[in-house]
Amino acid sequence: MLISAGHSFKHQRVGERACKLIIVKTLLVFSRMSSPCRFSKLYRKEGKLLAGTVDIVYPVCCGMDVHKDFIVACIATTDERGHTTHQLKRFSTYTGDLRRLAQWLLYNHCCDVCMESSGKYWIPVFNTLEKTCNVCLTHPKYVKAIKGKKTDKKDAKWISELFKCDLVRSSFIPPPDMLNLLEKIKQRSCRFFGKFR
Repeated sequence: MLISAGHSFKHQRVGERACKLIIVKTLLVFSRMSSPCRFSKLYRKEGKLLAGTVDIVYPVCCGMDVHKDFIVACIATTDERGHTTHQLKRFSTYTGDLRRLAQWLLYNHCCDVCMESSGKYWIPVFNTLEKTCNVCLTHPKYVKAIKGKKTDKKDAKWISELFKCDLVRSSFIPPPDMLNLLEKIKQRSCRFFGKFR
């Protein structure tokens, strides 16, 4: 397949996976530019190329940046022309707000969610959303944004952009019955070894 990625790469024959990596690298080059407006203009300029080479797997998806006290969620909605609109919203990590997050996702017809496994903060979010959504939990190194002026909103948007093109590797989460068994084994081993301390 012949592709052109602006001034950064010459025409070359590459496989489909390598093509996706080149497109992501091109996006990284554009995002390093000082002005976000300039980046969006270049993104629109290269829109035909990007739409033609990277498949949009999830037209409506959500990227989340999870912290101890709050979550920033970004829903990316891609229309038939390939234009993506983003909705950003911030929620706290209390149970009531997690339920409001699930309702907000359902209201926007978003059933596919991606978040990075940051410490243990992802667990209550995952447990709340797995009933209504298809949750993709990924290692932070796979969704690492470029260095520079990082914000929570930019991180959430970046995760949603990668996830909509299926460029994120999902981590293995054991089924609920296996998780319960592992929890019981952990509790018993703590009790058993606690006696010898």
